[in-house]
Amino acid sequence: MTQEETSAQTPETPAPKRCKRRPRRFWLIGAFALLSLGAAAGAIAGGGHGRDFAGHGIERALRSVDASETQRSEIRAIYEATRGDLLPLRDEMGARRAQVDALLKAQTLDRAAFETLRLEAVAKADAASARALTGFLDAAEKLTPEQRAELLERRAGFRHGPGPGGK
Repeated sequence: MTQEETSAQTPETPAPKRCKRRPRRFWLIGAFALLSLGAAAGAIAGGGHGRDFAGHGIERALRSVDASETQRSEIRAIYEATRGDLLPLRDEMGARRAQVDALLKAQTLDRAAFETLRLEAVAKADAASARALTGFLDAAEKLTPEQRAELLERRAGFRHGPGPGGK
């Protein structure tokens, strides 16, 4: 058989199988990403166990670089303001979760409604991320470049394991 004859397959030759899991995999990845963003915003806003775990970490970090009392109080105020701005976003996530549950319980799935909720969730996650970044940068400006460099050195010492930054 020539190359041309083998490339023209006979009708009884089965067509290559498409991966049926690919659409489901992308849906699962998308759903996981949305839930992760929601969980991250909730954690920033002080949700979950150890409601002020971030606050304790900030205090410990500031002590480790000998931040002045003025720096510490200004950074605490920035943290509290940021946290206060993010708390309503966390509450909205709970309401959105209830909407998703209601849509999933319906006899037929309303794809347009799910898409609307997805777009709202992405917009809220973006707003939360932008607000968290603003607070982070506002706080970082209260430290000297030397203090920021020292914090980066300390943070590098904590990187381990198979995650990003692990060696």
